[in-house]
Amino acid sequence: MKKSLLSLGLLLLCGMLSAQTLTLEVKGIQQVSGNLMIAVFDSPESFLQKPCFVKKVAVNDSILCVVCEGLPYGRYALTLFHDANLNNSLDLAESGIPMERYAFSNNPKLYGKPEFAHCAFDFTSNLTLTLQLK
Repeated sequence: MKKSLLSLGLLLLCGMLSAQTLTLEVKGIQQVSGNLMIAVFDSPESFLQKPCFVKKVAVNDSILCVVCEGLPYGRYALTLFHDANLNNSLDLAESGIPMERYAFSNNPKLYGKPEFAHCAFDFTSNLTLTLQLK
């Protein structure tokens, strides 16, 4: 009986530990169509190259709340873009400037590609980030 209660307690504790939630409030959507493509990075070395978490969400409103579950606590940087034409990639002009709306965590003012440090945030408890598409 004691062993069963201990096992139950450990299961509940594990469930609580894995229930952390990162919520994204995305504003500035001008066209209610397509998908929002989200990528989360866990180091400067992986930033904009190899995400540790990705999510695709249908755009059905001009402001979206996106829940990202299952991401362990840690330090991250996030990028997203509005794939309005559903081609699963960020469209760029010949000059390299994005033609689709995008955002980075911390909403940094950009003059070229951002660095991980400019976009990094600490995810140590349930957290809501507000991102403004540019």
